[in-house]
Amino acid sequence: MQKKYDPRIKLFIVLVMSSLVIIFLDIRLQILVFFTQLFFAIFFKARIREMFFKLRKFMIIFLFLIIVQSVFDRQGNAIISIFNFTLITDQGIIRGVSYLIRLFVVLVSGAIIVTSSQKETIQGLVKLKVPYDLALMSSVGIRFLPLLIEQMQDTLIAIQLRGIEINSLRLADKVKVYSYIFAPVIISTLEKAKSLSLSIEMRAFRIYKDRTSLIELSFSREDYVLLFVNIALLVIFIYFGNII
Repeated sequence: MQKKYDPRIKLFIVLVMSSLVIIFLDIRLQILVFFTQLFFAIFFKARIREMFFKLRKFMIIFLFLIIVQSVFDRQGNAIISIFNFTLITDQGIIRGVSYLIRLFVVLVSGAIIVTSSQKETIQGLVKLKVPYDLALMSSVGIRFLPLLIEQMQDTLIAIQLRGIEINSLRLADKVKVYSYIFAPVIISTLEKAKSLSLSIEMRAFRIYKDRTSLIELSFSREDYVLLFVNIALLVIFIYFGNII
């Protein structure tokens, strides 16, 4: 039987790693934080392989984001120039990759949190003195991340069934197709959010000021070990962040 860890430990790990990858500007430290977060995700048996397998079809979008970040960063040595206009620089590429690493850390963080049930996550936030309304909204928002990815994948399959082979399209046509995909996906997600809000209201949400729960959370010895390890990693990262 898989050991169940306290959701507060997972929330603390996610908070620390997500904060570090945003604070650090050096891409080497960001990569180190990403692989550390990936290690924790594997440790908690998160569905990382499945998540990246679904994201493989969006690599063209990630590449486009890197290029956009690079175009608007004028620092560094020119890599691609058109006449006297510098289009892409090495510093711009690094800035784009940095943005992508931060995005992946957020996605892996969501994968770690969903290894706990929604009720456990909400109760963990409540134990951390987060108001129940905010705890519920945060938990629902995290659950919507894989739902949004699944919706994107279903839309891509629907397009392919209509005879459009996305992989054979030119880069400009691919960007145009993906831009058309976002509108129905966002609308569908908003419709599901509306249905969820109606379902919550029908269950008399917030009729009482305080809520009780059958779930009682307590730290085990393994949770304290993970807490100590994460604090030690935080100190090490901050130390290297100051000397680099």
